[in-house]
Amino acid sequence: MVRRSSRTRHTTRRFGYSSRFEPYARKAVKKSDPGRRDISIDPIVIEKAKETVKQLKVKELDTLQEANRKAHHTDEYEMDQLILRRGQTFNLSVTFDRPYNSAKDTLSLELLMGTRPSVGSGTRVPIDLVTKAPDADDFGLQVVSSSGSKVSLKVYLACDALVGEYTLVVCTQTEKEDEYRFEHPDEVIILFNPWCKKDEVYMEKDDWRKEYVMNEEGMYFYGTAEDIGGSDWYQGQFEEVALECALRLLHKSGMTYRNRASAIHVCRILSALLESVDGVPSSTLERVAVYTASRYVKKNKNFRANIKQDVQFTVELPKGVMIGSDFTVKVTSKNIGTEKRTGSVTLTGSTVYYTGVRKNKVISTKRSFSINPGESETETFTIDAADYMPELTEYAGFTFFAMARVTQTQQAFSTQKEFVLKKPTLKLETADEVKVGKSISLAISFTNPLDKPLRNPSFRIEGPGIDGYKVDKFRIIQPHESITHKVRLTPKRKGYRKFLASFTSDLLPGVKGSTSLDVLPA
Repeated sequence: MVRRSSRTRHTTRRFGYSSRFEPYARKAVKKSDPGRRDISIDPIVIEKAKETVKQLKVKELDTLQEANRKAHHTDEYEMDQLILRRGQTFNLSVTFDRPYNSAKDTLSLELLMGTRPSVGSGTRVPIDLVTKAPDADDFGLQVVSSSGSKVSLKVYLACDALVGEYTLVVCTQTEKEDEYRFEHPDEVIILFNPWCKKDEVYMEKDDWRKEYVMNEEGMYFYGTAEDIGGSDWYQGQFEEVALECALRLLHKSGMTYRNRASAIHVCRILSALLESVDGVPSSTLERVAVYTASRYVKKNKNFRANIKQDVQFTVELPKGVMIGSDFTVKVTSKNIGTEKRTGSVTLTGSTVYYTGVRKNKVISTKRSFSINPGESETETFTIDAADYMPELTEYAGFTFFAMARVTQTQQAFSTQKEFVLKKPTLKLETADEVKVGKSISLAISFTNPLDKPLRNPSFRIEGPGIDGYKVDKFRIIQPHESITHKVRLTPKRKGYRKFLASFTSDLLPGVKGSTSLDVLPA
């Protein structure tokens, strides 16, 4: 009897060949360099035997997508495909052209990945019938029930299966007839499984899985310890474009298929592909400068200990300054000694990105001071909106570096302070009933805080009600004008959902807002 290849250890034969032979039709490969083995990149095609009357043929394969996806916690994905998690079972319903006879018909499945699947690389996975549940790191197939020509199957997925897209194949063998193969037209996607104890990505607590796997909304924080700001972040991991992009990057990465079993390898390769090098040289130089300075301080510790420290310096930054307004930074020198002191104070300020990398300098000024014992003097530095607005980043942040030196004692002082401007908030609201599949009107309102008109404005809206994101252009907004922009959205999924909007223009970038809506079922 002809048998098929499998992960089990019994000797197998197919088409009369030994188990070491992969029954693929290969194109001839031309050697371009003597002594060097060329590897073909042409797709491997699995031979399909001629169909006969006695073969058990598939008339219909139902992947029970809705039930399987719900059980595998993948029902939120906005893709019309069977999406599974490894280390878990799923069910299939197969309708054959005649009743299934377990005494005469051998039934099995195969999962194929890539254009050149092979058992050795884990990209060709034969799944044979088993009498009991296999080990967690193995695959298996069981017939749950059989009624006439309809058969219900349970499939066990290994906890270390390669993640990615597979072709699902139903294989049947009837006595001495050639094997019959039926390929499901839609690819099956297998993902890592935080719910599986044997999967390396397992999360013990359900709260963790809700927060780090299922939650679509988050926040990122910015600012300083004294002035922390935050903004909503729509992660959108269930949108069609998100999973498609991740799978495409994985395919384009060039990593070996075998490494797709490892979450560490997959994370590393995706991080490397997405990582940006912007800012890196500057931050590296800053770290070198800090290291050099710390060595200098250690070497000169004894010397500095002998310097009289009789002038106290403090730096005061304003709070709650709205973008587009002038603001001041104050440096106060207080003489706590018994002799008159003179010296200088220098303030340098730059706009920065949210990463802390500096963009452009907006102030660099040096002032002199002269203070008697017990007195203090405050230097006020004004930063004009006209100077900083053209250099501002979406983060609307600054870094200030204050330095001072006392002439008589050579006492030195330096400190770095971070500062972030306030920005207006977008207000989002709707008066419509919010249901799945029903279009709603979402009103976005805000007021221009600047004394200048905003040109080239646009709104960006994202959330579970749209594919990816939506961008709407808007007219020129006059100084201090209040406006309302209405967009139409159609929610796709029920539940408590957050919709986010952001506004940008030539002078005012990164204005954001959000609203949470309870989306009712259709």
